[in-house]
Amino acid sequence: MGPGEISHIWRQFSYKQGDLYHNEGPQVFRVRDFAFSCDRDTESSREHKRRDSGEMLRTNLKVFRVAGPSVFLRSGYEFSRRTHAGFEKMLRMNCTLVSQSLERRFTNECVVASYHGSEKETFDAWDRESVEAESGGHVSVVFKRYRNPTRRRYDGHCCEHVFWSRCGTCDTYLKICLTDFANPRSIKHCPLGSVRTKRLGRDDFRFHLRITRAFTRFKGNIGLYVESWDHDTFTADDLVDKLSLTLHLTRPDPNNHVTSLYRRTLQGRRASLSAELNVYCDPHYYGTACATYCRARDDQYGHYTCNLHGEKVCRPTWHGANCLARCVEYDDSARGHSKCDANGRRVCREGWYGKNCLKYCMERDDHQGHYTCDMMGEKVCREGWYGDDCRIHCVPTESDVQGHYSCDGAGRRVCNDGWHGDKCSVYCKETDDERGHYTCGVKGQRVCHVGWALPNCKTCAQGYNPPNCTAPCVPANNSTQGHYTCDKQDNKKCRMWWHGVNCTTYCVPHMDPVHGHYTCDSHGNKTCHPGWYGDSCSKKCEDASTELSCQGLKQCKPGFARPDCTECEPGFFGVNCSKSCLVGKLGNVVCGASGERKCRKWWYGVDCDVYCVPHDDDTNGHFTCDSNGSWRCILGWAVPECKLKESHKAMAREADVGLFSVN
Repeated sequence: MGPGEISHIWRQFSYKQGDLYHNEGPQVFRVRDFAFSCDRDTESSREHKRRDSGEMLRTNLKVFRVAGPSVFLRSGYEFSRRTHAGFEKMLRMNCTLVSQSLERRFTNECVVASYHGSEKETFDAWDRESVEAESGGHVSVVFKRYRNPTRRRYDGHCCEHVFWSRCGTCDTYLKICLTDFANPRSIKHCPLGSVRTKRLGRDDFRFHLRITRAFTRFKGNIGLYVESWDHDTFTADDLVDKLSLTLHLTRPDPNNHVTSLYRRTLQGRRASLSAELNVYCDPHYYGTACATYCRARDDQYGHYTCNLHGEKVCRPTWHGANCLARCVEYDDSARGHSKCDANGRRVCREGWYGKNCLKYCMERDDHQGHYTCDMMGEKVCREGWYGDDCRIHCVPTESDVQGHYSCDGAGRRVCNDGWHGDKCSVYCKETDDERGHYTCGVKGQRVCHVGWALPNCKTCAQGYNPPNCTAPCVPANNSTQGHYTCDKQDNKKCRMWWHGVNCTTYCVPHMDPVHGHYTCDSHGNKTCHPGWYGDSCSKKCEDASTELSCQGLKQCKPGFARPDCTECEPGFFGVNCSKSCLVGKLGNVVCGASGERKCRKWWYGVDCDVYCVPHDDDTNGHFTCDSNGSWRCILGWAVPECKLKESHKAMAREADVGLFSVN
């Protein structure tokens, strides 16, 4: 059987599988058996035929192009279509869908439908088990000028003889042959059709003759073979010249978009013929052979365009095999640094981590740092490296040569107990008993306690009294030693208003607006009286309905905002800021002063969860957004994508009537 497509007549099959035709293009079905069924009670109403394995089915079927899926009917039946069930007779088959987009095959009843080609086509035989939708394109040739300056025929003789041995004019018409192979040499084999024109002119004339022919699969070449003839009224017509041309193309223009025009001149023995050619794939077909199907769309079945190879290119924010997964990419400090994977899942860009991809961390192992990154983007120092950027090297050791130390979190050496010095190689164990009274310095040297003398810190230093080497108390009243006297037990006693261990802190209690309102503790620190705060306890804390307490700064009650606790915090409103306004999990809602919820810009709907940006350009469409976020085409543009003008919904086929006849 010739090119066609099989689909279930009630479309149940395609609806259940996500409308494969609209989503994936024409599908391939494998016919298992078939039967003609009739609705009328006639003698042939129970005509059944079955195709068993190895048996060839041959029957005459005629296709009628109608809106929606068509059907093949037996020859002679041409009924008006109201519903699918309205046909008097239809061909029903059991088919198996073979589709790369599905993991398993599905079997269902189906009928022949949606033929892509001429308005009517008669098929004489079904000689293949699989039936595919037709692909292909068109070649268009426009002839512009013909010239035969010698006025001679192909054999060298004049077309017409006149006086003085000059050749007369030729009455020229053309025989044209289009092929899908290179270097055509005959008018007899023309796979893309042949044309014989009427008489066009004499030996040098301009004309406009367009020939458009369809092909099912582009093979890389378009061959053009032309014979020019001299028309004679009373004798046989004479061959004037043979002209041929081959156009080699790597790829036709895709998707019915004519962008390339090839100007060529056919040169024969006597004449020349200028022409313009273009080759283009049919709508929704792409590739070197015009055999790749891709239909750009922006609806429930997908959101994509098609590139020159017929591959789906997802529209912005859409991802996945059919661009059905919505994902918006960001790369800023407010919304994060994220991208979308092939399946439409939001993932952090390289070097960014965290819930919203706002934490930056790039793994390193060089002079700028030695670390990896955890799932939250925090630096994890490699073994032996420490510090904020993991640039400090430290390896714990226990060796008399290298030292005795561990490493702290900052990579600093921490000498093991009893070890001191830069390399923790000097041993010193502090003590305070009969063995001595000393600590150890950073380099491991002994440092005697106050009152004890080197070298062993076992004897009292000069001026200190045994047995515990205590110092005698000498009264003082200066800023260096302090301000104190000595009691009978040789203890220091601070003079009036002086405080601290050595009586070096001065503090006088006050209760007046000039100096403040406070007392003094044993260390000489001021302690404010109740109701007063500040460095000098000179500020009064007056209770207010919006504040809880005063401890140097106001602390607002729940719902109120700083600095004066007189305004509601974001998300709160009403009396005493006691009511809240929920902004939603998407964050697309803002709250007014009275608590009303408002959608942010480009968000619509009751919950502000529908995203819509108006456009007025040929790339995205020409539409506005209503209150629900639905598209509304601008006047003059047609649904569903608002990209096609109303006046261009139907296109007339170009033809030059009367210039030629078709064989």
